[in-house]
Amino acid sequence: MIRANRAVHCPERRRYVDTARPTSTDGLIDNIAVERALNGEPVEGLTEAEQQLAARLLHANNTAVAVIARRVGVGESRVKTWLGLNKKPAGTRCASESARTP
Repeated sequence: MIRANRAVHCPERRRYVDTARPTSTDGLIDNIAVERALNGEPVEGLTEAEQQLAARLLHANNTAVAVIARRVGVGESRVKTWLGLNKKPAGTRCASESARTP
């Protein structure tokens, strides 16, 4: 993966656009790698921050959790945790809790 750290001098005075932006304490987000994951292209070596960003963007686009998990390379339960989808609604009991007698 190639990342630009500074502007490149060109005769036309164009600046090179840096696509790796620091957005978290655990590293950089490579927006090109995230974009490739969003488009379903095989991407290996995504950082957890990149995986979470891709998962949130795909979820906002109404993509199924199974598809999100496959594209970012993690399990469905991890995607649900990132998106806050594995929380039980208030007042919901597990089957084992409702089977108990007081």
